[in-house]
Amino acid sequence: MTSKVRVRIEKLVYGGWGLGRIDGRVVLVPYVLPEEEVEVRIERERRDYLLASLLEVLKPSEGRTDPPCPHFRDCGGCDYQHISYELQPRFKEEILKEELQRIGGIGPEAVERMIAAKSPLGWRLRAEMAVTVTDRLRVGFHRRGTGEVVEIRTCPALHQVASGILERLREALERHLNLTRAIRRLEVAASPYEGKGHLIIHSLVHHDRKRIRKMAEELDAEGLPLKDVLIKHRALVSPHSLLGKGRTASAIVLKPHGVELLCYPGVFFQA
Repeated sequence: MTSKVRVRIEKLVYGGWGLGRIDGRVVLVPYVLPEEEVEVRIERERRDYLLASLLEVLKPSEGRTDPPCPHFRDCGGCDYQHISYELQPRFKEEILKEELQRIGGIGPEAVERMIAAKSPLGWRLRAEMAVTVTDRLRVGFHRRGTGEVVEIRTCPALHQVASGILERLREALERHLNLTRAIRRLEVAASPYEGKGHLIIHSLVHHDRKRIRKMAEELDAEGLPLKDVLIKHRALVSPHSLLGKGRTASAIVLKPHGVELLCYPGVFFQA
């Protein structure tokens, strides 16, 4: 099998992959649309399928659009920015129906019509970012399928409250570079309803707690829209406030469709 091949994409599947076939074998390709013809490079061979990278779109779909984010395809945070926003709900609905049928035997009639967000940007309320220092500080997402950190200065998908917190945190980390070796990743969550968020610093168990608390206090003193700064590591069951706040005081409030939800730090939510 040659490393570069031409493939016709049949459909999208879970994870943002496009599914095609090469000599009857399934091949999965990122950043494509159904009915597109593309040139790909085979990167990995699994028992039941092949994984490929996209080299060139030979026959683009009418639904293809220019991604709004300069980091798209480098960063592993988004899968569908190359697809017209009007079409994204339809594809996601089809993927959901297929997965429910495949895993649980649930028919497509159980899935109601998917409702799109009001805006294609600024809807993401939480993000986890990696921290690394080589020649300089990098805060960002992992490149798709790798451990490499792609530095992210702006994320159009992220809510402005969360973006603002991360930007000021990056500045604080620049002032406290000696702490970055103890920090594994950062987790920020924001509430459009409150206009505030909370920040969780995921650290190694053996960390310089006093210095991390000092940085948290500096962030708090800057008047950021922060409800709390917390720390989490393997020895802690749940995030612990660095500012001495209780669990409820640290939580953010969401209000989708008029229903008030209290989202505690470290508890997964998707909105």
